[in-house]
Amino acid sequence: MAAIPPVTLEMALSAAITAIGATVADWTTVFQQSVGGMVVGTLAAIAVAIIIKATAPLVTSVDGVKQEIAGQTAAVDQQTTELGKRADDLIKLQQEKSRLPRIKPMAPETFDGKAENVRNFLTALSMYFIAMDETDSGRQILFALSLMKGGKNNCASNWADAMRTQIADYNKITRIGALPTATAAEIAAMNTATIPFGTWDAFETALQSHFMLHTLQEAAQRKLGKLVMNSKTCEEYTTEFNGYALSAGFNETYLTVKYVEGLHPILRGKCIMATPVPKTLDAWKERALELDKAYRQMADKPESRKWEAKTQPTQVKDENAMDIDAIRTETKKKCTYCTRPGHTIDECRKKNGTCFKCGLKGHLADKCSGSATRTIRSTETSGGGASGIESIWEQIKNWTPDQQEQLVQKVGQGF
Repeated sequence: MAAIPPVTLEMALSAAITAIGATVADWTTVFQQSVGGMVVGTLAAIAVAIIIKATAPLVTSVDGVKQEIAGQTAAVDQQTTELGKRADDLIKLQQEKSRLPRIKPMAPETFDGKAENVRNFLTALSMYFIAMDETDSGRQILFALSLMKGGKNNCASNWADAMRTQIADYNKITRIGALPTATAAEIAAMNTATIPFGTWDAFETALQSHFMLHTLQEAAQRKLGKLVMNSKTCEEYTTEFNGYALSAGFNETYLTVKYVEGLHPILRGKCIMATPVPKTLDAWKERALELDKAYRQMADKPESRKWEAKTQPTQVKDENAMDIDAIRTETKKKCTYCTRPGHTIDECRKKNGTCFKCGLKGHLADKCSGSATRTIRSTETSGGGASGIESIWEQIKNWTPDQQEQLVQKVGQGF
């Protein structure tokens, strides 16, 4: 019997590798030919079968992972393709929107240098820049300067021209200093040059300090101190009050006092009578606005109704009553002949040579036998009626100012 050659591990693995892909029935023959011997070949085949059975799940698992990766890769490729299509659609949509006409706000009104218009001018510019999505300070400042025109003694135009000149000089110095051929002096000038306005805030500060007589807070305090409701609606008054109160810097207690003082007296009284009395500024505003609105709604034209005191009934004047106001007016007259008040030169008794007491000619006052009082009484008893009153009036006009004033006092005391 021939000797069985020794079987090494390398030989068994080599045989196993060769047997992969062969059927189980062929394993024994293959190993017999490889190692030479029925028993050893059979044992080697059994070992290979065990190894293949043990490693089969791993092979299957690796194949599954490969298939899963391939599936996920395909899904990612599909999603990438879809995202690319969506991006293309968004780009087309954005391009279509860019071709549509854009809403462009109106530019702010020009600034004429008046102090009371500074705040409104700067606010309008800020809103315009937001609407136009303009954030560059340089362009903002140049645009603002282009809107400054005219004014008293051309103040707005002169200031804007001066600022534009400073900006142009700064740009020229920096441009020359940045050239490769710049001299040492030009470079030094560029390094020491100061930009007129580095930011928009700096421009606002310069504009306010030049054109405003007072700071915003001082201006608001002055306006608030003079603000009263008068013929305004309470809504108009409150809106104006709120605008000044924001910048005035006063505390709520003081603002409450100023708001109440500025209300129309009648409306203020109604607010106090409608208990409970408001204690805070907001409570006062709410109460005043509510009462004002209710008061105006009762009128045919609510927007034109004003707070007014009830008018007293007109008194019918007695035609026969003595006109005290007329007498007072007469006393204000002054004669240019005798320089005495109470009559004109045409009525002057000194010039006409008549008695100062009775108004008759032929004697003077110190020789007059009658008196003003007896003259009035005699006229009443003899004449009476309207003609008597007219006669009395003619007599009174010739009295001295002292006599007329005494009569006014007597009439005021009643008959």
